[in-house]
Amino acid sequence: MLLDSQASAQAVLTTFFAARNRLESEHYLLFFRLRRVLEPSFGLETTAQDFPARQETVNFHCRDLRHLKRRAQQDAFESDLRLNSPEEVQVRIVWRLSPYAETANN
Repeated sequence: MLLDSQASAQAVLTTFFAARNRLESEHYLLFFRLRRVLEPSFGLETTAQDFPARQETVNFHCRDLRHLKRRAQQDAFESDLRLNSPEEVQVRIVWRLSPYAETANN
């Protein structure tokens, strides 16, 4: 799943969190290294009605996807006084291109 090129960013992140929650205590170094490899590949896109989308990095210290999305909603709510509640913020997990990736024109 983690190596499937057609998998969605959300599916890969869900699988990573589930595996880490079950196995990290026995294989901490492996998950530390895997997290460092995956970090540049994921982004969060937060949007709210009538407000432009914001790109953020994924907080890998969260324990699962629900916690990750809730923290992103809370952060967006606290930084924008026009929002009435965190639930107004939609969160999407997206793939980010590495700054070192080659473009198709090269």
